[in-house]
Amino acid sequence: MSQLHLELIYVGTQGRERNRVRDWVAVCICFTVTALLVIQSEFLFAQTILAPGIGAPRGGKTVPSPAYDMALAELSQGNYSGALQMATAEYSGGIKAGQQRWIDAIASAMVVGECHYELGQMRQAVAAYDESLLLSAAHADWMLAVQFPDQNLRAMGSAPITAWGRSARNSVAAIIPDTMLIRQGEADPQKVLQKGGVLSAPFSFPIRPQEIIRSTVVSLYRRGDLLGPLARTNDSLDQAARALSRRPAPPNHWSQSWIDIALGTASWAQGKSDQAIPLLERGLLVGGQFDHPLTAWGLIVLGRIAMDRDAAAAAVKYFEEATYVAANYGDTRALEEAFRYVQIAHLAAGSPGTPPSIEAAALWARTNLPALRLRLLAMKAETSALLGDIRSADAALLEIDSRTLRGDMGRGLIGFKTSYAKSLVFFLQGATDNGDRELAKACLIQSPHNVKLFRTERLLEIFVSGSGSLSDREADERFSELLADPTVREQSLDPLGTITTTSTPRLEAFDAWMVAALRRDSRNNEAFLIAGDAMLRSRWLSAQPLGGRRINTEWLFGNPEDLDPQALLQRGGILARVPQLAQIDQEFNTLRTEMSATITQAAQAGNADGSLPGNVQRWKRFADVSRQRTQFLTSIASGRDPIPVTFPPRGPPVEVRRRLQKGQLMLSFYWISSGLTGVLQSNDRTALWQIKNTKLLTEEIVALFKELGVGNTVASISTERLEKSRWRSHAEKISELLFENSKVSLAENIDELVIIPDGLLWCLPFELLPVGTGDHKELLRDCCRVRYSPTAGTAVMKFTPTRGGGVMGLCSGKLFRGDAPEIAQENLDRLRRSLDRVFPLPVHEKSLPLPLVGSVVESLLVLDELVGEGPVVARPMVPSAQDRQGMTFGMWLSSPRKHPVRVILPGMQPLLPGSNSKTTAPLGSDIFMAVTDLLASGARTAIVSRWRMGGKITVDLIEEFLRDASTGDTPASESWQRSVSIVIDEEPDLQLEPRMKIDPRCIPADASHPLFWAGYLLADCGQGIYSLPPDVIPAVAKPMAAPVIQIPNKPPVKKDAADDMNDDKPPAKPDRPGRPGRVAPRKPPAGVPDDAP
Repeated sequence: MSQLHLELIYVGTQGRERNRVRDWVAVCICFTVTALLVIQSEFLFAQTILAPGIGAPRGGKTVPSPAYDMALAELSQGNYSGALQMATAEYSGGIKAGQQRWIDAIASAMVVGECHYELGQMRQAVAAYDESLLLSAAHADWMLAVQFPDQNLRAMGSAPITAWGRSARNSVAAIIPDTMLIRQGEADPQKVLQKGGVLSAPFSFPIRPQEIIRSTVVSLYRRGDLLGPLARTNDSLDQAARALSRRPAPPNHWSQSWIDIALGTASWAQGKSDQAIPLLERGLLVGGQFDHPLTAWGLIVLGRIAMDRDAAAAAVKYFEEATYVAANYGDTRALEEAFRYVQIAHLAAGSPGTPPSIEAAALWARTNLPALRLRLLAMKAETSALLGDIRSADAALLEIDSRTLRGDMGRGLIGFKTSYAKSLVFFLQGATDNGDRELAKACLIQSPHNVKLFRTERLLEIFVSGSGSLSDREADERFSELLADPTVREQSLDPLGTITTTSTPRLEAFDAWMVAALRRDSRNNEAFLIAGDAMLRSRWLSAQPLGGRRINTEWLFGNPEDLDPQALLQRGGILARVPQLAQIDQEFNTLRTEMSATITQAAQAGNADGSLPGNVQRWKRFADVSRQRTQFLTSIASGRDPIPVTFPPRGPPVEVRRRLQKGQLMLSFYWISSGLTGVLQSNDRTALWQIKNTKLLTEEIVALFKELGVGNTVASISTERLEKSRWRSHAEKISELLFENSKVSLAENIDELVIIPDGLLWCLPFELLPVGTGDHKELLRDCCRVRYSPTAGTAVMKFTPTRGGGVMGLCSGKLFRGDAPEIAQENLDRLRRSLDRVFPLPVHEKSLPLPLVGSVVESLLVLDELVGEGPVVARPMVPSAQDRQGMTFGMWLSSPRKHPVRVILPGMQPLLPGSNSKTTAPLGSDIFMAVTDLLASGARTAIVSRWRMGGKITVDLIEEFLRDASTGDTPASESWQRSVSIVIDEEPDLQLEPRMKIDPRCIPADASHPLFWAGYLLADCGQGIYSLPPDVIPAVAKPMAAPVIQIPNKPPVKKDAADDMNDDKPPAKPDRPGRPGRVAPRKPPAGVPDDAP
């Protein structure tokens, strides 16, 4: 027989004789019952046996106690930390039977959760709500023991005056006794054995049942609100819902309305809105005519359901009705929550102005509810600012005492809404710097309160824990919802929350999403590619102002031909709402066309003195209109207008493959916690593989850079080192490590290879990797054209190609720090002679910002050393000097969107493997950010350097590329391949190469060594024009074991230049005068064969 565990509690009392008799009687009862239990049961579980009344509140204290009310009062005063201390003490000192807490802890745990909620401590808040719900389930039948009064309910005589309106529901508040008795204790040993609990002589004491059941409802509501779909798979919610489904209240009694509200709220939290609605509607009234303390929460949940179903006008009515009931019963928590959603639903319904109820309620709350008043004032200021009413917003902000924001209220909703409203006012007034400061402050305060970020963090914890409660399919679906681009609804209802979310990197969550997607379906790879594309896009967007909303607002008001139909509708809606913007935008485009023509005429006339061409007053008008336009767009970007994430464009795998031409492949790499994954796609197939030894791969890349001599960015490199360099062996090892597990070959049948690197691989020049098998290996550069792209979407982006023939803006300075001053002028003169329409920048007119003047040229070339650390956005793109103004990447990326379709920065110096920089940024991240910044600003082609060489070879490469690419009908990758092919065959003039240390014994005969040409990276967006997708597109590509045919045993027979004359290809571009003709190597016929294994 199992051991009987008894907890025999004897409390000695001192006093009168009858107390002693009562205590001895209690002891006798306990021992007698114990003996009976031992005799009757062989399988006895632990029970608690108490003397009558033991464990009840001392001195007949009602529970929840006055400390509970004091904690709620402190919450309503905005002292959240003080309220937390009180609520925690109340919870800790609550009633216990052994180690089991009683129903009073349901209420105190809820208040603890509310305090944490207001302080932005969501994890602790959910833990407290869980505790409250678990206790409510453990004591599910407590209402059956309540001694409800026999008399019928009566209407409340005089309800509080609600200055903001009157209810339209034709109901009145019921008078429900605040305190009732509950019968506790069980003297029947058999029932205790069967159901567990406390064996004690029955006794009664006072409780406040409406507070306990209200606490259950609040915990259900908050938990569902904070966790959303994640709340639906949890023990606490399930147990509470199951307990409520048994309807544990007296049958045919008005308290069943409480059960309806609680069960309806639980159903809503579980995602069962259809089941919740009839329960909530039935539970709103007791006896079919009276409101009760839970009516306000029932109306709030019905309002949330209406919002979910896009019935914003109906939701406003629900929330406003909830405010009246909450005021009748003094429920400040419901009052604050209802008014919060009055504002949200009002904006969602498109109603004009600020909700009248908010302004009137702010006056009403002035005396006793300071926290509510400040909330309402902050909401009024925010709503007025969002609607462009600066005067009303300022008036509301002036009523908010800044001293109150230094405490707890400044750390919560009041703080972030106030700062957000201030930022909107600053933007409307054109004070962008002040607006940015306040917006950053608002996001910082709002971040711990951000529900989407908290859900993402919670999902990540569940996934990483490997608890088994979440399958890989479910994890993939949940991550895809939480990490997707913001929806129209999210941007409209919670603009600040959307900005905060998209501005947060969430790197670990994206990593986990990709792991889940990879494990979910390792054969089709679609989910993994979708997750990978989202990760790369978010990496750039999270580093941009407003999480990319500002730059995407600029895209929205760029070339209408580049927008999809939905974006055009959104653009039209904003222009209709803000007619002043339509006028300014039209004038801006007219002036930009005029200034572009002015620069073109000056470049054709040979203007080389750096003076500003044309009428200075027209240029200043252009600058003024640009500032006005920027002010409007900045205000729109920070508001609630839905802004589509046009850049970086999404790259759905099906559509990406559809846009790939025959003979065109896309090679992508994704570096995640589980390792490095490679993906190769053609227009109808896909292959995925894991790179096994990433540690050795990293070491080989570092060794390659060491052999090339570019680890030290300024050190000289001797010609002897070039001759003895073993770079080929490291390149071959790198190629082997990257593709050894892939069964693919990149040796032939490829016209163009688009590479999407990740991390360290941005530093790697793929062009110098040997491909093929056996002894017949060639460099990748000699097998196909190569271009890079930051994402799959940018690689096949739709845009309107330019016709060519525009102006090239040239910023000529010290391409290498040791250059003599006259070299800059020599490079300028040289390029002006060999290229058409070259215009020197920057101009002498310093009143005009360089980005504005540079925005009207077609190509931009910066022959200058670009060195810097920290975020790329703050690094120089054109260095400043005493006699000229400069600009940063951030300045170039800012409004207005730039016109140059080609931006070339051969002097950029990123962080390289093996360098001694102390920066903590991941290798390759600065190249990724710089390239994406240039494409985001409007470029379709960008050339940046991995390492700087300076000198004549650099200028030769760029000159040849621009001569070929400026015609507008040649792919950028073809122009670059041709440029390299021409230049590397020439004998270099080492006297004009500043990094070279000449050893007379080792003079290279040509510039074929990769040190001279492999340091330049061509990023390009493709052809720009694609057909519309067909109605039916295969959802999944066929698995591709080998995307191209392997190298044959015999080397292919190369054609000579004469064979090209018979092809249906255009003739090679004419070379520079005095330079022998060169053409790019011919390739085998393109295409992936249909019978590829």
